[in-house]
Amino acid sequence: MQKGIKRLEIAKQKLSSAYASLHVLHPRGLISATELDVRGKKEIIMQAGYPYENHTVTTQDGYILPLERIPNRGATNVVYFQHGLFDNSFAWVASGTSASLAFRTWDQGNDVFLGNFRGSFSYDHVDTTITSKAYWNFTMNEHAFQDLSAFIKQIHALKQEELGEDAPISLTVVSHSMGAATMLMYLTRWSMLQRPHGVNAAILLSPAGFHEKLPLWVRILASLFERVIAFLPWINSFRFPSNVIRMLTAKVVQDVKNTPATKDLMAYIVSKILGGDPTGHPFTDVHNVTYNIFAGTSRGVFQHFMQLLKSDKFTAFDYGPEGNMRHYGTPEPLDFAANYKHLDIPIHFLMGLQDMVIHPGDILKHYVTLHDVHPHLAFLKAFPASGHLDFTLGLNDHLISHILHLLPKTPQDPQESPLLPTPLQVLPTSPPPTTTTTTTHPA
Repeated sequence: MQKGIKRLEIAKQKLSSAYASLHVLHPRGLISATELDVRGKKEIIMQAGYPYENHTVTTQDGYILPLERIPNRGATNVVYFQHGLFDNSFAWVASGTSASLAFRTWDQGNDVFLGNFRGSFSYDHVDTTITSKAYWNFTMNEHAFQDLSAFIKQIHALKQEELGEDAPISLTVVSHSMGAATMLMYLTRWSMLQRPHGVNAAILLSPAGFHEKLPLWVRILASLFERVIAFLPWINSFRFPSNVIRMLTAKVVQDVKNTPATKDLMAYIVSKILGGDPTGHPFTDVHNVTYNIFAGTSRGVFQHFMQLLKSDKFTAFDYGPEGNMRHYGTPEPLDFAANYKHLDIPIHFLMGLQDMVIHPGDILKHYVTLHDVHPHLAFLKAFPASGHLDFTLGLNDHLISHILHLLPKTPQDPQESPLLPTPLQVLPTSPPPTTTTTTTHPA
């Protein structure tokens, strides 16, 4: 922790030197002297008046991941939030106390957990000598079967320790984009294997997985990028090369947003890429967003997405016939949608009709596939004016109210909630993933 703080201070000093150099090079100043907001999630949560805990969870394959918490220890209703691609748990607390889903969920009396995938500004591993190539050797499979599994097991272990093993804990998952896709992967695979997954209900915001209706220009760009990185085998990850570059980029974007004309232009461009209304677009209106998102991802995750794009199916990573036999027992990769019949909990699909990243038609495919086999478990809600970021950074009152309405109210009166949670599947009593806890309460 102290090393991380020291590295951040060094990065700030280097960034200050960079600012000074730019001002010397241009008398009018290419970058403003306005200080960049580099508050982390702990500072944001505590300054908003909420308690904070940080747990580090170790996966079976050795990755050490942050599981953050806005604790409400006496609550039996637990809500676990999981972010998507190039994102982290900042997305759930970024928009202030009234427009951030994590805060509003806690205000309703729930215990709130915020998961962070491997590579999301966290690069710790039990093997301290692990190479960059080895660390970044993962796909969406590992996010689903390693990260999510470890988070959910640890959440149950914490609640059972606090409330007792027989406490009627209800765990609802809220996940976005790739996080929603990997949640479907996890739930489907665990149900197929008849393993208890520990989830009572899932609320999936703009879930990835199917990409048949992705815009043509995105397909072309992705194909070109795939060809380029094929000639660059040493590139294992896609992220800012250093914290200095990350901070400098965030500062430039902040200065662009501070000028009305350029802010409007940026909002228009981002809305054309991600969807949503350019007026008050969350990318331009949420403070310090550039610094806190654009977390890293791996070459393998990109390759996995390309496989989904080319196949128009929602499958596990394709290792080739021999590799698939080792991983799945079949020559073909596991087809999740073809196995939705194994799902056993209510799943709500929420989609934005202005989403340019995950087309509504692709989300509809998830819903229809599940509804065909389990009509009582599949639910769909469309939001006409919402783009991709509107489900995390740009939530409006309508969206927030709908999501909060879906959460169970009290264990004693499940009929108040439209989720109709199934009886909790008790996880095995084997030792949970390794965890350490830092608890902080606002003064």
